[in-house]
Amino acid sequence: SDPASRRVTSEIVLALLRASLGTGPLPDAARFAECDWRRLAFLSRHHGVGPILFLGLRQRAASVPADWLQAYKAEYVTNAFHNQLAQQSLDEISEILSSERISFIVMKGAALLRTLYDDQGLRFLSDVDLLVDESDVKRADRELQLRGMRLSGSEHAEEVGSRCHYSLGYCFQQRRTIPVEMHWRIFERYR
Repeated sequence: SDPASRRVTSEIVLALLRASLGTGPLPDAARFAECDWRRLAFLSRHHGVGPILFLGLRQRAASVPADWLQAYKAEYVTNAFHNQLAQQSLDEISEILSSERISFIVMKGAALLRTLYDDQGLRFLSDVDLLVDESDVKRADRELQLRGMRLSGSEHAEEVGSRCHYSLGYCFQQRRTIPVEMHWRIFERYR
């Protein structure tokens, strides 16, 4: 696409994001007429903001090609369902760890879903990240595995206390669940 179209498309993405925050207006129909929809899709995937863009696009549905609007809607709905499953997994894990009096902190995306976002479909979440005290890792690992979680084949699945690795990855055995990563440090010791 030409540079002018690329610029306009980038401006549309920014305007949609600002509108979602309530800090700017939605682009008008004339602006959408100049949009390079493939470029918009590339930018939304690259930055992980497709579901957020959908909120603005559906408000201007008459200005958005139907196939693109449908694609963004599908992405939003799929993501909302995925995050609902993540929240269910987190609730199960919370019950397991709390019943054994193992303290933990929910980190990153899963924490943001419950605090920052009022709509579960807006943020992409690839896994659930937990922080556990290093002295509780073996107990937490045992309890999670006793309750149906299995260590996944992960490059991070090293023994506790390793100099370079600081987390274990798990997956529930039932379908439609997402990975869980249990950290005992938030970064490697050498940092």
